[in-house]
Amino acid sequence: MLTVRLLAVGKSKGDWAGSARAHFSKLLMRHCRFELVEIPEVKKSPDGSVESLRRQETERVISSLRSDVVWLFDISGQRLSSEAYAALLSETMSGGAGSLDLIIGGACGLTTNIHEKSDKVLSLSGLTLSHQVARVVVLEQLYRAFSILAGSAYHK
Repeated sequence: MLTVRLLAVGKSKGDWAGSARAHFSKLLMRHCRFELVEIPEVKKSPDGSVESLRRQETERVISSLRSDVVWLFDISGQRLSSEAYAALLSETMSGGAGSLDLIIGGACGLTTNIHEKSDKVLSLSGLTLSHQVARVVVLEQLYRAFSILAGSAYHK
């Protein structure tokens, strides 16, 4: 069974988002071993620059990577349909991967060297999403992908 870890910079906030994450996390357990890894955000960089903050958060993410395959969610990434996302998941599993790390950066984003550590860079949308919404969307789409692969009626 595939192990999927969602690496997300910052703490979870908001009861509505927590309920949605818990719901999809429970559903995902039918298809994979799932874990949410919250990476502490940098509150203030030593020199006060956003770039320094991005570098520190990127280093924290990179040091947390543990999986065979890494997908980064970034606005510059490739946009996929749900069916194409399911096909990519299937390809990853059939390629022998035992684990998959999914990355969502912090409010200021991550540096581009995280792209070098990623097997795929994917976009959730051309829109800017709050990180709480992005987490829910990633979980829902991951569950949808597994549902498509299982032939369930969830994806119509």
